[in-house]
Amino acid sequence: MDKYKLVVSDFDDTLLRNDMTVSAATVTAIKKLENSGGYFAICTGRMFQSIRREALKLGLKGYIMSYQGALISDIETGKTILDTPMKCEDVLKICKVFESIGAYYQTYIDDTLYVPEINEKTNYYTSLCNVEAIDVGAPLSNFIASTGKPAIKLLAMTDPEFAKKFIVEYNKKEPDFLFNISKPGFIEVISRKASKGIAVKSLCNILGINISESIAIGDSLNDLPMIEVAGLGVAVANAVEEVKSKADVVTASNDDDGVRRIIEEYCL
Repeated sequence: MDKYKLVVSDFDDTLLRNDMTVSAATVTAIKKLENSGGYFAICTGRMFQSIRREALKLGLKGYIMSYQGALISDIETGKTILDTPMKCEDVLKICKVFESIGAYYQTYIDDTLYVPEINEKTNYYTSLCNVEAIDVGAPLSNFIASTGKPAIKLLAMTDPEFAKKFIVEYNKKEPDFLFNISKPGFIEVISRKASKGIAVKSLCNILGINISESIAIGDSLNDLPMIEVAGLGVAVANAVEEVKSKADVVTASNDDDGVRRIIEEYCL
């Protein structure tokens, strides 16, 4: 092993190619990393049920950090290692903001997706992540209030330029929440006590390794927290410019097996 013992990768547009597959060569590199005593983990905004399904298909073991790092789980057993949800009353505060600007948004409670209506945005999301949505009727805040349960994430779909301005404003205005962009126009909200960066730190503690021994690879703004804290922060070539500018290394694109190249160059 080289000095890097843990490789953490985002999934969509990083590990996953544009044809919605992960190359056999990349899977082989991951397994070589694990066989040599290293660790590989996925850190994604996706629901746990969605990303676990993909990880099991690839034959991966170890850990998944889903919901932007708010939930850390064991791939094989499905056991929760760390859970950082938002209180119901806190969630409702952001729901009112989204409803006031007329944004379509959805929430995640107990690893289940709830939406105010089934529409084109819902269908795009469910087909992308291979999950089902439960239509509880608008406004969604009424349903959330009726459950009294904590939610692990909110996701609103808006104009991409509006989303950029929104997260800057509300990250300053709301200290209890972390506002991020996972895809253009996707505003994701989790607890400020969670992030991809915090998740990578937590996983390093679980594994008993130093954060300097970790590599984090991503493409979107929500990947910045882990790229900035890891021992080696990596952007794939198809990453947004803000991510490339903060990364230590820019590797090949998701379509050109950037994750595989980093594992082979720095870990094998």
